[in-house]
Amino acid sequence: MARFSQAPANSQRRSAVRGAIWRAAAISGMVILMQPDGLRAYVAVGSQNGVTIISLKTMEAAGHIETGPGPDGLAWAIKD
Repeated sequence: MARFSQAPANSQRRSAVRGAIWRAAAISGMVILMQPDGLRAYVAVGSQNGVTIISLKTMEAAGHIETGPGPDGLAWAIKD
């Protein structure tokens, strides 16, 4: 998987990286959903017809979920 940057050295840097991801999403129109525990981010990437999973600990792509054409939203669903 692709490596996005060096792993954050501390929580302050990790916060800065998360902020950069949010700003990039706002500019490009991507949709991002972060796990409540802050370990992974899910990014809807329309050009790839799927959702890329990013480990926020290593800043590497951890996987990809095929969705079909033009994913444009993400949400958490609670399973009973």
